[in-house]
Amino acid sequence: MTPAELLRLLIVVTQRALADSKLSLRRVDLRKLHLFIPLTEYSFRGIILTMGWDVNPKRNAILLVGRDKTGDNRWYEVFVPLADRLYDDHLLALKKEGKI
Repeated sequence: MTPAELLRLLIVVTQRALADSKLSLRRVDLRKLHLFIPLTEYSFRGIILTMGWDVNPKRNAILLVGRDKTGDNRWYEVFVPLADRLYDDHLLALKKEGKI
């Protein structure tokens, strides 16, 4: 299962996802997604995953980073630069393979 398929499945299962503003100043398309996963079927308690994702030049969605950021005030400081580096590595690999 690809990360994009997993992401679609998680959104369908939880039915509570919110994609919003851009994360990176370097990239226009690096976005964050908040996904609420309830602890039980009828629970209002659960975890909120925050994920950074982007779309590559081949128009494939790429899930770059993801984590429960509850109580983590440094999430953006740590994971946005990591997502930028991972995306750069992904583009470099695509170029080496001659796919872009």
